[in-house]
Amino acid sequence: MIVILCLTSCKKESIPVVEEDPTSSLFLPDPAVTDQESTIRRAFFKEEKSYLLFNDTLRNEFLGVDYNGDRQYRTELLNMGYILAGTVEGSYTYTHELLQSIAEKQSAVDFMKTYVLPRLPEVLRPYSWFLTLSTEVIDPFGVPSYPVAIAGQRSVAVALGDLSLLSLDEKTELSTAILATTISYKSALLNTITDPFYAISETLYDTQFPLDNFTEEDNLEALQVRGFIIHNWLIEGFLLSYGAIPNRTKDFESYVKLIFNSTEAEVTAKYKNYPIVLQKYRLLKTIFVKQGYINQ
Repeated sequence: MIVILCLTSCKKESIPVVEEDPTSSLFLPDPAVTDQESTIRRAFFKEEKSYLLFNDTLRNEFLGVDYNGDRQYRTELLNMGYILAGTVEGSYTYTHELLQSIAEKQSAVDFMKTYVLPRLPEVLRPYSWFLTLSTEVIDPFGVPSYPVAIAGQRSVAVALGDLSLLSLDEKTELSTAILATTISYKSALLNTITDPFYAISETLYDTQFPLDNFTEEDNLEALQVRGFIIHNWLIEGFLLSYGAIPNRTKDFESYVKLIFNSTEAEVTAKYKNYPIVLQKYRLLKTIFVKQGYINQ
């Protein structure tokens, strides 16, 4: 959640130039600091053209001592409310379990360089990567979730867990989830190239439909007939059962994962009875090929 070839763009003009901005210094270690973590972060930026974070504290600058004798600091955090597009700042709370040892941090970087970055063209790479052990997100209703990745304007926060416990297949699945979130967000920002994909299901997003049988299998079957390939929660109405159409983001991410995780032959065989699914899959794959995100 792989048949991916070269993911480098064939268009020179599409490779981004990392521009200096007033906050860029917050994403790199102080040049005077030469510890192992700082060395890893500087090398990563030089090689991958994205900043690397292991902590959401961007700045903790000592200002001095106040009249009570208390030490005063100027602190700036990576604002996860700002990172999540479309949410109201402050309505979600985030708790990060950070990677602690240099060995854990180096392992996380090695994983990104081996499984994620070779499959991600520079045009789709984020401003920064924030690598953590786990992230808990509490929504406005108090419901927790534990996303693998949260993508946004300034960073992609990635919860890698204990990589030493993962099999090769599990690492591949994890990398695909990271890629799906990153590519979904970044490609939606570039221009209107994905509009034809959304247009196919535009009138259905976030709607409901009645079900004869209240089972997850019936729900998925009804979704696939309509062109959606992910399980979505059933909503029980009064005396009726309803299926829920996913939103645009979930729909797009599910097809990105399908493209990155399956061959054309596998997709055709699995969804041969669902023409809308095949239409959306082939359209999005064609868009990605034309943009140089993947090879045919």
